[in-house]
Amino acid sequence: MYTNLKNLFGRRIRELRKKAGLTQEELSCKVDVDSKSISRIETGKFLPSLDLLYRLSKVFNVEYYEMLMFEHHKDTIDLRKECFELVNSLPDEKMQLGYKLLKVLAED
Repeated sequence: MYTNLKNLFGRRIRELRKKAGLTQEELSCKVDVDSKSISRIETGKFLPSLDLLYRLSKVFNVEYYEMLMFEHHKDTIDLRKECFELVNSLPDEKMQLGYKLLKVLAED
């Protein structure tokens, strides 16, 4: 369970970093840690200190609790973009299945 929380937190940090338009290297410079630390956080191998959490929240311009919102809502534009990227990365056989699933959802 603890590992799952670290993974969820890491994914959330990656999402906030990408939303801010930053690379891991750029973020690491802004929060004064090495880029390997950012990578370890994003892959769920490491949880940051409270001090680093504070610095991350300032860079992302969010409150502490927002970094812990794993089940947050995404706006429609972000969802469409992510769906498009996912679809484009699928091999043909999975694309067929994805199409069928979307078609069923669209019928409701």
